[in-house]
Amino acid sequence: MFPLGLFLLLPGRLAGWRAYLAACIGVAIFPALLALTNTLMFGAWYATGYPPDEYRDNWRTFWPVGAAGLLIAPNSGLFIQSPFTLLALVGGWVAWRSTAPLPERALLRTYTLTFFAYWAVFSLWHDWQGA
Repeated sequence: MFPLGLFLLLPGRLAGWRAYLAACIGVAIFPALLALTNTLMFGAWYATGYPPDEYRDNWRTFWPVGAAGLLIAPNSGLFIQSPFTLLALVGGWVAWRSTAPLPERALLRTYTLTFFAYWAVFSLWHDWQGA
């Protein structure tokens, strides 16, 4: 939902303050429900049920190892488990190289940036291989 929200907030996508308000409410519903669920189950909106002391220092994987592992590891790599996602690389390349007007490529660019940010962060997690 986050990339879609960023896309909708681009100038010219929505007309009027009511449309912006509706888009913000629509995008905020899921994070609000997640925060409510975490508060009810674990006592705080930011709590996840994992003990903080146990997982605080587990962002220690050498980045190239984790990054490659998330994509091509034999047991859990994204491209091994789901090879058709290689087409997403082609789509991301086309979205960034295209000279089409911004509205046609903005959403794909936003999704591409979000994927790479998520991939870069979780490449550091100690258990990237999912074992």
